[in-house]
Amino acid sequence: AIAKKKILEWIIKYPQIRIFDVSQNDGGGPCQCDKCQALVQEEGSEAGPILRFVNAIAREVAKKYPDKFISTFAYTYSSTPPKITKPEGNVIIRLCHNGCDCHTLEKCENNASSRNELAQWGKIAPHLSVWHYTTNFAHYLAPYPNLYAYGKDIQYYARETKVDGIFSLGNYNCLGGELSELRAYLGAQMLWRPELNPDDVINDFLNGYYGAAAKFIRQYIDLTNQYV
Repeated sequence: AIAKKKILEWIIKYPQIRIFDVSQNDGGGPCQCDKCQALVQEEGSEAGPILRFVNAIAREVAKKYPDKFISTFAYTYSSTPPKITKPEGNVIIRLCHNGCDCHTLEKCENNASSRNELAQWGKIAPHLSVWHYTTNFAHYLAPYPNLYAYGKDIQYYARETKVDGIFSLGNYNCLGGELSELRAYLGAQMLWRPELNPDDVINDFLNGYYGAAAKFIRQYIDLTNQYV
């Protein structure tokens, strides 16, 4: 009841916004009370009680504001879809990539669970988006050879999944990072046009941004990526 009330207050306060988020906190810590854990056992996933909570809010919102959406994370402990409950028509599932960023989703076995989760959520979610990571959160300035994989992953989402939205999270809380401008450019261009060749986009940025030094930055990118 508290959450429903707050969401409806937000909609009134910010009528221009179409998507309102109701998500679990970052990190671990799903509720361990007997009632929630009974739902987890029934649903086969920690996403079960979360999605039931979100659906209840979404149904209330749909009655008064059919043009609004409620988004929620499928993240860490809640990334596995529930067996019974399905998202309401105005619910957006935001699945967080939980595998390897430096190899492609399509070919890396460390991404097998992510591929499976994308497929399973795609069967039940009317709206599915992805939260994709593009940087090394342990050290923003350290070499992070994911540029080849990043562009191809965007293509994979567009070609092989039912994803209709992608949020790319880079080094959001500092003033710079290794090739952060290039990653932002690559993502922006390919999110608009996933049919582009990632290498062409990279070279376009390097030539425009670094000028005569572009070939040396390209050598650095190729060198770091060949050891992935």
